Amino acid sequence: MLRKPSARRALASYIDSQERVDIKVFIILLMLNIFGIIMIYSASSYRCSLSPKYNYDNMYFAKKQIGYVILSFIGMLILRVCNYNNFNILNFSKIPLLKKIKGLKNVKLSMSWFIYLLSICMTLTLYTPLAVSAKGAVRWIKIGSMSLQVAEVSKILIILWIGTRISRYTKNKSRYRILWFIWFPAGASALFLCAKSSNLSTLIILCGIIFGMTIIMTPFNKTHIAVFAAAAGGVAVVINHIYSIINSNTAFKDFRYGRIGAWLAPEKFSSDESYQSLQSLYAVASGGFSGKGLGNSVQKLSRIPEAQNDMIFAVICEELGILGAFIMLGMFLYLIFQLFKIASRAETIFGRAVVTGIAIHISLQVIVNIFVVLMIFPNTGVSLPFISYGGSAVIFTMAEMGIALSVDREHFRAKVERKAKQIIEEKELPGY
Repeated sequence: MLRKPSARRALASYIDSQERVDIKVFIILLMLNIFGIIMIYSASSYRCSLSPKYNYDNMYFAKKQIGYVILSFIGMLILRVCNYNNFNILNFSKIPLLKKIKGLKNVKLSMSWFIYLLSICMTLTLYTPLAVSAKGAVRWIKIGSMSLQVAEVSKILIILWIGTRISRYTKNKSRYRILWFIWFPAGASALFLCAKSSNLSTLIILCGIIFGMTIIMTPFNKTHIAVFAAAAGGVAVVINHIYSIINSNTAFKDFRYGRIGAWLAPEKFSSDESYQSLQSLYAVASGGFSGKGLGNSVQKLSRIPEAQNDMIFAVICEELGILGAFIMLGMFLYLIFQLFKIASRAETIFGRAVVTGIAIHISLQVIVNIFVVLMIFPNTGVSLPFISYGGSAVIFTMAEMGIALSVDREHFRAKVERKAKQIIEEKELPGY
């Protein structure tokens, strides 16, 4: 407690002089979500106004997305005021509702393997009656009227779990051992999810998160090179196998191989597997530099199926042109830069690792989505964060933002406390 007015003024002046990254992140998230709602309305209004399935309501998807965004912002703000360290080691004495219970006063619980088992249990729900099949894939569970995409929950759980393992990395003498203890369990969880959900995009993003977090947060060594080389070799073998199927004119038995085949030889599959990707590419090309104007896309009318979902970037390019696409990318780059800034000054290794993982997740998802639209990657069905329509995606991505803001909040609090101690020593101790 600062008693002297001069000490309080000095602390207030210090607080005012500090950079507020949390406010910057909040503003850019608000901008991205508002932009997303506008583009969802633009991409879906025509189709919704003609369909009884959507009650002829041209605002059908936009209104639902507004509800999801409001809910996600509430969740983000709740997570912001929580102590993120409880995801690593649950300290009962710091939980308001439990700290008054004497028996739990000094109890601490490691959350590492609990989080990992929770991610496995989320995948197991796809084997239960709760699972919902859509377009040949089992990726959702339905609880009452609410649908939940399991992959979105798995991403945040894997990021938290890897963060807990990396926080123990420096305490372990065998660095190679702990590194493999990250890759094997995390990779197994990702493969288990992909095997049931047939979700190639999630596998790509999860592997990118796993590898990216360990490369950034641990010293680069021969183990990283070996894993990267093995992954590159595996991709080369798969592509070579798919080329051989294409050249033999044999039908693809696996739809994932079919999508990769359609990417490698789009002209052969222009009426089925490549149709959506080719139409999206035409939309991007027709937009030019400044676009046709908001709401004036032609491709969205009937040629791009579900334009408000994964292919919304094509509509952005057609209506707002390269200029609009670069403005959107600028917002994403600014957000990612601020996330890495939060990570760089986190008070704990766990916080640094988790925010790094969140930044990698957002970066990969944006890159993969845009590369799919531009046919640089095969069509994997990955959404554009904050922009594409979807409740699970926006709610859990915003939950990640809430954890990142919690890391920044704890850093800001610790910094102010250190400054307050310094001011007490300088201005309030006897002899000063």
